[in-house]
Amino acid sequence: MNSDPRGPIYRSLQLFPLQPDDPAYVSCESVRGEQDVLQELGDTIVLSGEEDGYTCQLYTGARGSGKSTELLRLRQDLERKGYFVVYFEADRGDIEIDDTEHTDILLACTRHIIEDLKDFADSQPLLDWLKTRLQSLIELGLTEVELEKVGVEFQLPQLGKLMTNFKSVPDLRTEVRKKIDLHTPSLVEILNKFINKAKEKLPSKYNQREIVVIVDNLDRIVLIKENDRSNYERIFLDRKNLMQGLNCHVIYTVPISMKYAHYATNLAEDYDQLVMMPMIMIRTKNAQPYQAGIDILKEMVNRRITKKAQVPIQLEDLFENPDALDILCQKSGGYVRNLMQLMQATVKHLKSLPIPDRFVNLAISEVRKVYHDSIYADDWQKLAEVSLTKGISQDGKDGEYRELLFRRCILEYSFVMEDGTRDYWQDVHPLIETMDEFIVAREKLIKERELENGSNSSN
Repeated sequence: MNSDPRGPIYRSLQLFPLQPDDPAYVSCESVRGEQDVLQELGDTIVLSGEEDGYTCQLYTGARGSGKSTELLRLRQDLERKGYFVVYFEADRGDIEIDDTEHTDILLACTRHIIEDLKDFADSQPLLDWLKTRLQSLIELGLTEVELEKVGVEFQLPQLGKLMTNFKSVPDLRTEVRKKIDLHTPSLVEILNKFINKAKEKLPSKYNQREIVVIVDNLDRIVLIKENDRSNYERIFLDRKNLMQGLNCHVIYTVPISMKYAHYATNLAEDYDQLVMMPMIMIRTKNAQPYQAGIDILKEMVNRRITKKAQVPIQLEDLFENPDALDILCQKSGGYVRNLMQLMQATVKHLKSLPIPDRFVNLAISEVRKVYHDSIYADDWQKLAEVSLTKGISQDGKDGEYRELLFRRCILEYSFVMEDGTRDYWQDVHPLIETMDEFIVAREKLIKERELENGSNSSN
């Protein structure tokens, strides 16, 4: 039994999705550009008509920014409005994020739709489809014994086992995928018949008689490029008809870098919308502290410690320096995951309360080191440009900047102006701004621009 008094505080700061109505939940709408997922994603579903067909939306944002928590809130809200919601985290036993294609995602959707709706429709046609596909794997050189190892019992659980058990054999996984990919259109067709039958027998509380599928954690899919085309494009553009082909509303989470890709306009045209969750604004576009955002982050820490750790301590008594938590919030850049990491690193070093400044500084330096080690030599110039322009370069090298977004070295913010317009901008993570290489690169870029402006004015 762990009796270390730091344990409850440390564990309360672990970053995990909060369930709806969790007392630790803090609404961040006011400091995220007034973005509310219930309106942005939910109303697109609720307000759509039969003539519009089924909606298919994309949702993105940095990992650990709170998307899953918001999607769980959306699920609850839609269920209260009479929709049947199938929600699952795709990276938990369904897909391999280092090697994902559209077939894997559609198989995962099939598995979870059947599991959640099996009481309302006959799944046998789908299982027969699967049985035929599995039998054909023998043609790939698999023996009956090898098929036994992957649990081929011709029943519901095998659908998830099919691709999961081939994760450790990439070449075989590719061959299996090709074999199944040929028949994916027929899978979607059979799955849609299953969905339509299930809708007819849904309980009366699902008065909308409609199904919503939410596929979470696809934003963790690793980028793979082949012949100048990425797996992101192959999945969401080349196979868009299949990805959008289910007879229900669908929400896919996608990697944040897709929002800034050269094909982003195609995504906007092909899908109902691409919604971005920005960071919590802890400073304005002109680098002035934004106390409202800092206060929201402080309340997050307060509720986690008081509601989950249930530690009898006031937030103001936690640190020796009353400004310490404000500093940690500012250094996090409004990125919830980083704030919790900073807090955990601080708690690990404490011996007794209150926490002295040296432990706060030590925690900041530890997390800063993680970011420093992720930055390549040719990244400093790009980061300096973003710091000065508050935007991503449009010089055709956007792929390099997208990678910095994916690594959370660049963060995006949003703010609604007095006239109702929403302003977006990007900035460098605050932990990076104190690194020597960044300071040198930024000063060099400033001098170059001053010389360029001087030369232009003299002409």
